[in-house]
Amino acid sequence: EYYPHRPRPKDTSGLMKNLRRRKDGRLHWHWDPKLVEGPKGAEPPRFEQLLTDACEGVHIPMLLIRGLKSDIVSDEGVSDFQGLVPQLEVVNISGAGHMLVGDKNDVFNQGLAEFLNRHCTSAGRSKADN
Repeated sequence: EYYPHRPRPKDTSGLMKNLRRRKDGRLHWHWDPKLVEGPKGAEPPRFEQLLTDACEGVHIPMLLIRGLKSDIVSDEGVSDFQGLVPQLEVVNISGAGHMLVGDKNDVFNQGLAEFLNRHCTSAGRSKADN
């Protein structure tokens, strides 16, 4: 019901890795969705500041691949991230949610391969370092 656009799988046993059984026998998701409903900056302030500070030291190409149907990564969040890491490249995948590898695996792989082809040598080093 949460993803009505996604075809229902024939075998749902794989869901058990993401579900937990409560004492009353009911299943619930392994993390609480209310975590992402909170106000911006829901992370503890010190942790958020550590992440922000770490961005200042990143000078190599960086890639963010996101599903446009994500209920976690917003346009504002991407914009804020690009402000911290100007060399950030963003690949937006339409028709995919936050778990985009499961939604659009081939498109994810294509975006990642194109980024790596542009920025890495065959020896695995950044072209910017050569």
